[in-house]
Amino acid sequence: MVLSVEVCIGCNRRLGRELDEILARDTFEATLRAEKLPPRRRRKQRFKARRIVIRVPDDSEFGDFRGARMIIDWQTRKLRPLNQVVVRNEKGRLQSLSREEVLVADERLFRDRPPGSVQVIGTSATVVKELQRILAAKGARFKTSEPVEVDPPPASRRSHVELEVEGLIDQAVWRAIAKIAFNYLAKMRGAAYVLHERFDRIRAFIMGEVREPALVRYSRRPILAGDSPHLRSIEMHLVLFERRGYALQGRVSLFNSFTYDVMLCPNLGLIYPMKCGHAFDPIRKDVYELMGISRSLRI
Repeated sequence: MVLSVEVCIGCNRRLGRELDEILARDTFEATLRAEKLPPRRRRKQRFKARRIVIRVPDDSEFGDFRGARMIIDWQTRKLRPLNQVVVRNEKGRLQSLSREEVLVADERLFRDRPPGSVQVIGTSATVVKELQRILAAKGARFKTSEPVEVDPPPASRRSHVELEVEGLIDQAVWRAIAKIAFNYLAKMRGAAYVLHERFDRIRAFIMGEVREPALVRYSRRPILAGDSPHLRSIEMHLVLFERRGYALQGRVSLFNSFTYDVMLCPNLGLIYPMKCGHAFDPIRKDVYELMGISRSLRI
């Protein structure tokens, strides 16, 4: 963040913990990052995702794992099952609950169910027995009290498996996206330019001092010429800013997936052409300039 003549290191560290980690670990873009980038040797990650939920489809080909919730192991960047309880609710839908969710769940979800209708999935026998103990206190019954090790379902050996992904874009994600657009503007136009009071609103939004969701909006409009909402030509990070009448708008798309429009400044005053954009290849670490083509862009 440019808050003075130079970059504010303290603010960068705080916002890194508040925003950057969420964007990199707990968003749809984070699932793409885990899939496309190799793991790094770091200390064990204890981050707990709260905004992104990955589920195995309720299909018989997934066997004992149907309806299970999966999480990303950031040490390996691969999916693994969450320690959980899977039960079919009154509406006939499989429901996955973590230990914390089981503790506060209504007993009617587990009581008077036939044996085998409540399933426990855990990474160790100790975890499974602990969940069984909690469930037994809520009235659940099990065919056996001893955990049984099961093999991955045959469907998991396919080269491509479609899972259900559900996510939440909240204030922290909006702020993280706005931070990318603002820092890019500072990089391209300089610290003196973005220190002007006309950028106070977006700066306060990034810092969490104001809550104004309209400053960042999700857009289905792709950035690159030739791309469509359902078909993207490359998988690079795209970031740009451009004039929209009197306003200055930033646009951000990580892995060229979702696109976000950021209102950097609603009124720059005089109208004059201003547009700049780049694409960043996160694998090769290459940077490419974006060229304008009649309101669209290409590399």
